[in-house]
Amino acid sequence: MPFYRKHVVIDFPNARVTARVSIKEVSKTKNVAFAACFAALYVICSFLPAFPIIGAVGKTITGATVMAVIIGILFGPSLGALITLIGGIAALSVNLAFSQFSLAAGVFSALCAGLLSAGRRSLCSAIYIGLFMLFSLYPFVGPFWLYPWVTWFQLVTLVILISPLQSVAIKGFHSKKGPRMFFAFFVISLTATMAGQIAGSLVFELFVADATFLLTYWASLTFIYPVERIILTIIAAVIGAPLWAALRSMRFLPSPVGQATGKSAHENTFSRRHHHLSRGIYTVAELNRCISYHHYRCPLGSFTHQQMRGRS
Repeated sequence: MPFYRKHVVIDFPNARVTARVSIKEVSKTKNVAFAACFAALYVICSFLPAFPIIGAVGKTITGATVMAVIIGILFGPSLGALITLIGGIAALSVNLAFSQFSLAAGVFSALCAGLLSAGRRSLCSAIYIGLFMLFSLYPFVGPFWLYPWVTWFQLVTLVILISPLQSVAIKGFHSKKGPRMFFAFFVISLTATMAGQIAGSLVFELFVADATFLLTYWASLTFIYPVERIILTIIAAVIGAPLWAALRSMRFLPSPVGQATGKSAHENTFSRRHHHLSRGIYTVAELNRCISYHHYRCPLGSFTHQQMRGRS
């Protein structure tokens, strides 16, 4: 029975199933612990004011806007959105400066950041376009009817989202080179932050359905919100990129293997079937080296992998 640094490989089928269930339970426990910590951190960040919300007295854009993007990247779209939803509801109950607009913005920022970091750009684009259409074409008070120029930066972000620039960012997300990783975090954070801004503005329209007020409101925001979002994006990239690199180097990422790493189906299949490997697999080259190293004692053990390589 061969031993490895983290796990034991047991050749009996029933025992192997038991070992896999145990590993999954450990992964779930780690994710729950991470989720609880980051939900609490999200609430704490909601007390850090960044910019006042024009038209909402006493309400501010807070540090939770930055944290939502980071949570989405670390935990993936589903769990990230759930964490920001729970943290946002808690922040609403304890922080008077935190608004329902920020709650909606945080959830959609985490959702889009998680989708982009996982390589699911098509779904993120559909969500972004859907939010933009609902926001701009909202009956009677939407920017399309009152002041369409306010949407210029949202359209610029949409062009970035569907352009090759976003593809380059997604591919560079797992790069070990600092500048390339920072660029990837900046582009992904910008798109996610703007998706949150649209969602928050849509909720604002629901609560303030005054065409006269919103005409002045949209006109005043035309060049203000782009500056705010770029500043928040830079902060998210400055904090998020080193945090991601540190957690990855310690093999301590909260996301399950393959959830938010943008791996191919071949790599995800290999990772699920081989919990005895000592670390995560990030490239096909690393995958092949691990196959050669961990199975050199058992020549027949590489037969299945050769078949998998041939089909990939």
